[in-house]
Amino acid sequence: MKKGLTGGQQAKISAAKFFMKNHKANDTLYNVVIILGPALFGSFFNSNTDTVWSRVEDPPQFRLLEMMALTNVFEITMERLIEILVLQVQYNEFELLNNRPIGREKYQNPSS
Repeated sequence: MKKGLTGGQQAKISAAKFFMKNHKANDTLYNVVIILGPALFGSFFNSNTDTVWSRVEDPPQFRLLEMMALTNVFEITMERLIEILVLQVQYNEFELLNNRPIGREKYQNPSS
């Protein structure tokens, strides 16, 4: 785990680890970003919140080093992370087909 994290941040990371390992929902990536907050999530691979949301909205944009950082933080395999990213792509496509917001827009307007 990253050094210099508060107890609250460590608790959020533990919750996100559990969620990533045990949930099979199509929007697991989005939910993990919500659990952690986009700033904390982005800190794992030195990115800002705009980059985090662009990755949630278009998961194939993740770079290999970003993915490696996430597998280390969440203690999951690369295969599991890829599964999560593929499911997020499917979720996003379905939501967009049905004119529903994804990523940053969904986060900013949860009632949409």
